[in-house]
Amino acid sequence: MSRENVEVIRLANEAWNRGEVEAMFGFYAHDAEVETDPRFIDGGTFRGLPAIRRWLEGLRDSWERGAAVVTGEIIDLGDDRVLSLGEWSGTGEASGVQTSIPLAGLDLEGRKDHSCSMVL
Repeated sequence: MSRENVEVIRLANEAWNRGEVEAMFGFYAHDAEVETDPRFIDGGTFRGLPAIRRWLEGLRDSWERGAAVVTGEIIDLGDDRVLSLGEWSGTGEASGVQTSIPLAGLDLEGRKDHSCSMVL
């Protein structure tokens, strides 16, 4: 299953980069949980699709169009776990400041019934 999850991570990143936030929700179970480093923009724990949607839409609205997840390596860890490495690159909507920061994500459990932990 984690080989399929590698593809899911790649497709979700591509959807974000195209500005298709709505397309990303097809990759989450209704009761999915996303946990981000609290130091990340609007970081915290988001439980269920409504909370994840609000977080992603707020994140999208905080950056100028073109903010992207630059996918580096996606590693199949086995046991339905996938590690993705890359960077977040974008320009703040209000500040106009360009930034690029390392990004790592750990996808646990499996497609359509999983939790995600995003760690910077």
